Amino acid sequence: MSNHQDWENVVFKKKGTGVSAGVKPGCLGKNKARIDIKNKAYKNETDMRKVENEEIKINKIDIKMSKLIQRARFDSKISQKDLANKLNLQISVIQNYENGKAVPNKNLLFKMGKILKTHLTGKSIGTKML
Repeated sequence: MSNHQDWENVVFKKKGTGVSAGVKPGCLGKNKARIDIKNKAYKNETDMRKVENEEIKINKIDIKMSKLIQRARFDSKISQKDLANKLNLQISVIQNYENGKAVPNKNLLFKMGKILKTHLTGKSIGTKML
């Protein structure tokens, strides 16, 4: 019976760089250009890391706006669930808008305003729609 186990040592050798390693003299310019591109990409990546580490403040919906949405919903006698169903959203989205935790979306506010018959965008925020 033959043994299929290979017990020979495997040695990995690091390839050399430069002319002595067999690189053609005309290819050095191409390699340098490739290295420059990699360095620029690395610099951009490190710049992005700096941006990622900075604290960026995300604008949440204003408390006045959230109270306005609540008041308009109460005046229209619509529950959060009904409003969410009419907008094809989850109830948690409506809750976040009314609690002031949501990031404002003009299109959503406009649609919500149409259902609640109250202006939630533009110059006449808070007035009833005709």
